[in-house]
Amino acid sequence: MLGPGERPPFLELLRQGRVSEWAFARWLAQERYLLEVLLTLEARLLVQAPQPYRLIWVNALGFVVEELDWLAEVGLPKEPPHPLRSGYLEYLQTLAEEPYALGVVACWARQRIFLDAWGWLAARGLEEGPSLAQQALLRWSGPELEALARDLKGMMVERLDELAPEGARAAVERVRGFERLGWVMALGFAREALV
Repeated sequence: MLGPGERPPFLELLRQGRVSEWAFARWLAQERYLLEVLLTLEARLLVQAPQPYRLIWVNALGFVVEELDWLAEVGLPKEPPHPLRSGYLEYLQTLAEEPYALGVVACWARQRIFLDAWGWLAARGLEEGPSLAQQALLRWSGPELEALARDLKGMMVERLDELAPEGARAAVERVRGFERLGWVMALGFAREALV
């Protein structure tokens, strides 16, 4: 889902060991806001889901809950949602009132884009860097998340006929745009405290 040759500069700096623990923690604090909104959205999608899909949503929710538990333990900075994050949060909140299939597309797109970025980093490894980043890489590059992404994709493909093609494409592009803004935000944190 990343464009050809598209690699977030933040992750390149992270790979090179040039992102401070503080900058990475600030980015994680913003991810926490995103996960909290995803928890609400995915819980609503679970309730709306046809019976065969419910276990997929239970697994997706389990991942979000585990990540929120981990983030609660690591002592992240207390900051309000960043302006570059706020639009994403609002968009995900509005999806709770949109057709079920649109929520499925957006959740799959977010998962795929996120895993592509971290999979790129996992393939190259971290030379050194924040211990939180090392922990995150282990958490976000395992086969369980790839399996969840495949399940979400299968569910999404089965529901696409409920949406106009341009609606599904627009949802994917909106998520991709918000994810790019998230990397811009992260890069800003890193540049404030280059090590």
